[in-house]
Formats: sequence, C-alpha cells, structure tokens
Amino acid sequence: MGLCPSRSPKPVLSNLRLQCSQGRSILEATDLEIWAKRSWSNKVGEPVDLLLPAASMGGLLKEIDDEVIFIEEKEKWIEVATRDTQIRLPCVPAVEFPAWPEMQKEGSFKIPAPRLVEGLKRVGFAAAQEKTRYALNGVLVALTGKGVEWVATDGRRMGLAEEAAAVSGSGKAILGLKMVSVLERTFAGTGQDVDFSFDRRFCRAATEDVEVLGRLVEGAYPDYRAVIPKSLPEKAVVKKSEIEKAVRKAALVTTVASGSVGLRFFEGGIEVSGQSAEEGEIRTTLPARYNGKGFSIRFNPRFLLDAFQVAAAEDLEIHLKDPSSPALVHLAEGAVYVVLPVHLVS
Repeated sequence: MGLCPSRSPKPVLSNLRLQCSQGRSILEATDLEIWAKRSWSNKVGEPVDLLLPAASMGGLLKEIDDEVIFIEEKEKWIEVATRDTQIRLPCVPAVEFPAWPEMQKEGSFKIPAPRLVEGLKRVGFAAAQEKTRYALNGVLVALTGKGVEWVATDGRRMGLAEEAAAVSGSGKAILGLKMVSVLERTFAGTGQDVDFSFDRRFCRAATEDVEVLGRLVEGAYPDYRAVIPKSLPEKAVVKKSEIEKAVRKAALVTTVASGSVGLRFFEGGIEVSGQSAEEGEIRTTLPARYNGKGFSIRFNPRFLLDAFQVAAAEDLEIHLKDPSSPALVHLAEGAVYVVLPVHLVS
C-alpha cells in the first residue's frame, strides 16, 4: 500500500495487518499519519488476524496475477498458494497494531473518483513545499453551497478548482501533501464514487473496497478568494502546446540570478524570451488572439509550466492587467490559476 515505513521507532508499522473472517478479508497499513485498507470477498474457515512483513508481502502481491489465492495460517507462519506458486512468510499476532482512528462527520460529499483525482492534480502543484509554511503545506477542501472547492497556494501562486457536488454539513479541511499523493495513487484508474468526509482532526475517502484516512494539517488557511484579481482588462488566447514549448526553451537560458522568462504581448501574438549573461538568449514568437494595449511581463518559468501541464483546454486563456499585477490562467472549466509576476531589481 506504500505506507509502511522501512525504518520506524515502532517496528510494528513495517507490517501489513491481514484480517479474514467469513466472507471478507481486509489488508491494512499505516504510518500513524495515514491509514489505508483494502477489502475483498473470501471463503474462510477459521478467522485470521495477523501481521505480515510489508516489504516481502507487498512485492509478492504485485507479482501475483491469479484471481483466486489460498491463505492458511500454520503456527508462526502464513502460507499463500496460487495456481503455480507457494509462499511461506513469517507472521505475528496483531495485538500491537495501531487501532483505526475514530472520526466524526462534520462535512461530507460524494464524488466520482476521476473527478477527485483531477481536482487534486489541478491545484496540488501550487502548494508550499517549505516546512516553515505549515498551513500551506497541503490542499484545502472547502464545502460551499454549490459543491466543493480545492485550493492550494505557496503565497506566490494559487490554484483553485470548483466541483459541483451534493454536500452535507459545512467547513474546511487541509489535506497534507502526502495524503494528497496517496489519494491520487489510490483512486486513479477507478470509476467508483468516493465518499469523502472530514472532522477537525481527520479526513476519510472510501469506496466499496478501499478506505483511506489521514490526519489533517493544522492551522488557519488564508482568504484565498481575496487573492483572485477583480479586474483584468487584458486577455490573450494561445495554444497550450505552443506556449508550453516556448517557455521550456526560454527557461534553458535562465539562471538562478535571472530566474524568469519574459512574455511580451502585442496585437496578434506573444513573444516568449529568456536570457542571461552566462547562457545567452532565446526568443520565440507565437500567434495569439490578443488586441490589447500591449506590454511585457515576467514570470518564474516553473510556475508557468506547472500550470500548463494540468490545463485541460488546448486554447489557453491568460488574463492580465499590467506588468506588476497577478495574472490569471483558465486551466479548465471551474479551475483557475493565479500567479504573481517577477520584478527584476535594476
């Protein structure tokens, strides 16, 4: 499940917990920050509740293609048999394994798994990576009258994605970046609906056979709505693939000192440039739907590329005001990205 730490002051956490009773089996893992379990139907004689070494068991399960496997406990060993393979692993009783936390539902909603994963990816890249900005080290989930909002920011850029959903209760929760990653991996590729809920300490996401629970990030999240520019008279529409390629090329000649690429807007096009005394200069001219007053603005190239990679539309809308004000990029229906420009010090 990817949660069991290889090194931990609690050796019990390096194990998977296997519980089998009549009709159902559950495999559980935790690192005390996130808990995850997967269940499936079975045919069991005697009930089983054991700990298995995660490193060996996890690798073996990835290699087993059989739809049916046979599991049997024999003293301090567990035997797993498939059509052509017999596996024997050490096991211990599960008495020391941490209990699954209890949580109350203060807010909840149901959402198809693809839309959950998409919403997290639309904004997660903008979350702060610096550990000193604790409340920003995650993705905010906010319930609204219309559904759910996903938000992430590091103070220099912000992603906001709105999703229509039937919600129950109210409130906000900050998901840690590790929890976001686990949710994306766990629910990618499934079309099931996910029941998502949270209280003041935990959040939970579950389908019929998978459940993930994680601790929330503590702290007060900033007023993200105040960050969205109210008046942006300038608008350019450009092909995502073309501007993404141009920014990548311009970034090749930027340095830590220069640290930015230039976008010059003129009637009918955009010029993307990068330059430094050490690496030289690159300029690319792109066609664009633009008939504003024309000006130049600079951005951190990584901040632009991160947004372009998660944008859904090929025709990318960029809204601006002037060289010193934030720009807004439409990533998809209901999803926007706000990014601050870079100001060069002369």
